[in-house]
Amino acid sequence: TTVETWTRFREGLNPALIAVKRGLTESTIYEHLATVIDHGLLPVSEVVSPDRQAQILAAWHAEGCGDRLKPIKERLPEEISYGEIRCVLVAQQTALRREHS
Repeated sequence: TTVETWTRFREGLNPALIAVKRGLTESTIYEHLATVIDHGLLPVSEVVSPDRQAQILAAWHAEGCGDRLKPIKERLPEEISYGEIRCVLVAQQTALRREHS
């Protein structure tokens, strides 16, 4: 189902619309997109705006760069979703892995 989500995203649909059309939760759609980001096939900037990425990374650093999403979410504006946080952290972790390999 990740491939179907990625295909629809490439067609220009946003995560909320993909969720409605596929009968899935928006959270599931963001999980699919995070998987595609992790495989290096989709830049996180196509999913999360640079401004939101910066806010998420600042909150992540403030929380000690941990992997728990709730403390990060609590530091962010309400409109930033867990899915966006997950995508940004996956991109960050993927970049770090590539640096160290």
